[in-house]
Amino acid sequence: MKRIIKNLVCYTTLIFCLIACNYKQANNSIYNDVETITIDYDKLPILNTDSIVSDIRIIRLETTENNLISRIDRLLFTNGKIIVVDLFSSKSIHIFDESGKHINRVSHLGNGPQEYLNITDVDITPSGLIAIKDNYKDNILYFDTNGRFVKKEDIMEGGLDIAFIDDYTIAHELIKGFNSDTFKGASLCISSNNKIASLFGKSHNESDAFNHKKTNTLFSYNNIVYYTPGWENYIYELHNNSIKAKYYIDLKDDVLDYTFSTNEEFYQLVEQHNLFNGSFIEMENYTWLNFKIPNANNPPVIYSHKHKTAYKLSPNLSNPLLTYLHMPKASYSENTIAETASALSLYINKSTIYTFLGDCAFTDSLYNGLTLDDNPVVFLFTIKDDIGKYVIEE
Repeated sequence: MKRIIKNLVCYTTLIFCLIACNYKQANNSIYNDVETITIDYDKLPILNTDSIVSDIRIIRLETTENNLISRIDRLLFTNGKIIVVDLFSSKSIHIFDESGKHINRVSHLGNGPQEYLNITDVDITPSGLIAIKDNYKDNILYFDTNGRFVKKEDIMEGGLDIAFIDDYTIAHELIKGFNSDTFKGASLCISSNNKIASLFGKSHNESDAFNHKKTNTLFSYNNIVYYTPGWENYIYELHNNSIKAKYYIDLKDDVLDYTFSTNEEFYQLVEQHNLFNGSFIEMENYTWLNFKIPNANNPPVIYSHKHKTAYKLSPNLSNPLLTYLHMPKASYSENTIAETASALSLYINKSTIYTFLGDCAFTDSLYNGLTLDDNPVVFLFTIKDDIGKYVIEE
């Protein structure tokens, strides 16, 4: 495969292959104590979003001539800083403090020793460095949270997403065809000090021109790294040299319950059946899950760790600000999640928001000086401690 095939978005053709599941553990101990999250969407108990959100805060990201943000592909929080990643449009990273003041940007496209040709993925190391993976140059560039270059590390060829288990141990998502002899066809490599510590996942079998790529497969929440491979509804928890199944998503009427072998068959099934797209937000008390159902992409579902129950969120909202709580981009703190809204969207909803909230300090902070060309606004939504008590009686 040509190495220009990187970082494709969800549900696109990546490589002409079908991935068959074959975990390489000696036994099934990784599935001990797995927690099942049952999602029969039409039968889930319903929560009114207005009743479960205890607090809404906003952060206006400062707009200057040299920090215009085309799009936000990653939103990361570390040590009082906000890291905004634009993977594809400007291929740059912007650093803000938690008041929204712009500190610096990392925008070093080029072939120099401190430059990248491509941002394959970005993660924050446990010690707080910004790590930029560049698959075109097979390296990771490290910057501090003021945007200053720290070091470069050459890595083994292959992989897309990365996540740091500790400062020296990295989980790499792998794709077929990159150093297959080295990685033995696995879909996940854990490396320590740039040496293979463990290989996990799928072996790749040739099939009729087909593949499916999730939006993302590696996530870091509360200093724990999670892995959600394609063709499975498992969420795994990663450690230095081990993997353990954390959740199994029991999605009723799932696309994966059906037989298909071509792109056309797959997309026809997606139009008629449910599909877990792999993305989720892990909180202290809850797991926010994203999946697809026919005619309603990514309906909000939240799973309570206390009640071992998944709930769907009612689309009937009295507070218009909660329309921005749909597909959160990041975990901010224990039970607070972050989403973003464009200036255009806020202008469209300005009248409705003022009607609901009135002319107050909150609306002033949101709209004072806001223009259509401004950078997006970050919303922080805090979920109440016990949402089970707010189930809507049907």
